[in-house]
Amino acid sequence: MESSKKNQLIAKFVLKTQRAYTPISELKINEKYQILGFEKKELQHGMALIATLSDERIVILPKRFLDLATDEFINAVSNNEGKLFCTFRGVIRRGSKNINDVVFCDK
Repeated sequence: MESSKKNQLIAKFVLKTQRAYTPISELKINEKYQILGFEKKELQHGMALIATLSDERIVILPKRFLDLATDEFINAVSNNEGKLFCTFRGVIRRGSKNINDVVFCDK
């Protein structure tokens, strides 16, 4: 296969398989974002909880929320059985780690 066709096939594959994730640290501090749905997905570094926000951004939530999100909870939010919002409150320092401070509320 010639090189240009191979590169075109690779480019098409990448476009179809990659999703554009917004780093959670790029959300505005102290602004509420409505969550339209959740998805558990296997990513490069293991399982992740992914949230789709009302402004069409897709963010990967901190791993500590993965255990809290049951399938029932994910289905309820995704089926609009109540509104859920998240607020990014900035990055806090705990020991030698930076942690994204995210809170959830229903109002």
